[in-house]
Formats: sequence, C-alpha cells, structure tokens
Amino acid sequence: MELTITGLKGLFYVKDYFGKPDSHEKKEFNPSIPVVGRKIKILFKDGELMVGTTIGYQKDRPGFFCRSCRPGLQ
Repeated sequence: MELTITGLKGLFYVKDYFGKPDSHEKKEFNPSIPVVGRKIKILFKDGELMVGTTIGYQKDRPGFFCRSCRPGLQ
C-alpha cells in the first residue's frame, strides 16, 4: 500500500471502519489500571482530542506512537 503523507493527521490501526460518531465516551484514564509510559493529551487542529500514553515522544522529532487510554482500544 502506498500513502501520500502530506497533511497526514495520524495513522491508526482500527478494528472496523464504522466508528461511533454519536459516542460521548469519557477520554480519561481509569485510576484502577496502571499506566505505562507518559500520559499525554493530543489536540488536533480539527478539534479532536486524543488521550493516551507514549514512551517515545520527543518534541524535536517528527512523530511518535500513542496508546489510547480507553479500554478496548489498546
């Protein structure tokens, strides 16, 4: 597969392509689940907020991996 990455917001592994446009799930960490890595919140230019953890973020590097804080999306 070839991808053009100009303007790429993110690359995600998904279980299906349907999504949940009406979902109002909380985007916060469950205090009973231990956190591995650094907690981060990512606010995209289109207003979407992603909350998760990373072990490789460095502000001077062009990319990083983020693992969602929401159970079932890990």
